[in-house]
Amino acid sequence: MAGVEQTLRLIQATPEYRRLQTSEHFTTSNDLVLNDAIQSISEVLDGIEKVQLANSSHD
Repeated sequence: MAGVEQTLRLIQATPEYRRLQTSEHFTTSNDLVLNDAIQSISEVLDGIEKVQLANSSHD
């Protein structure tokens, strides 16, 4: 998942994507943008890390 997050960040940084996102014609069905997906993945990764840390402290 960290690789997916990194890939999305790379896409987000491209001039092509920035141009698309700022277009008046760019829209999504729920007003989400690529940054929202990146944030969601980041939060899931944080949750996974917390579980892993909790499990390792029990070993």
